[in-house]
Amino acid sequence: MYGDLEDKIQTDIKEKHYQVIEYRIGTSFFPFVQKGDAVYLDGKVIAKKDDSFRYFGRGYYRVNRKLFYIGRQFGNAPANGEIRIYVEDRSKAKPGDFPPNVMFCPVAAHADILETSDGLRVESLVYDN
Repeated sequence: MYGDLEDKIQTDIKEKHYQVIEYRIGTSFFPFVQKGDAVYLDGKVIAKKDDSFRYFGRGYYRVNRKLFYIGRQFGNAPANGEIRIYVEDRSKAKPGDFPPNVMFCPVAAHADILETSDGLRVESLVYDN
């Protein structure tokens, strides 16, 4: 069944002539796509041909010197500075003093972090379960 779904998605991409920018962020699939002269986030246009768009990865992008994380603006890009994106694991490990006969349910999580050379730091916690 999974193979059939994947084939259907690939066929849809070819027929509708769009490009997938980001395959998956957390539990959201195909959130960023480009079709023609527009970039879409979950089906809504976020940038057009005349806009200055740059995708950094992990859900972070810039449109006309404004920084966004999955549709939410949080600051401005530095004029001549650097932007760095990285990931930190935030999963909870089983505590050493956890009772031996009790089921432990781990929570897989990570933080997508953006830092700019002018001191801006943004962390977005993503749960992978």
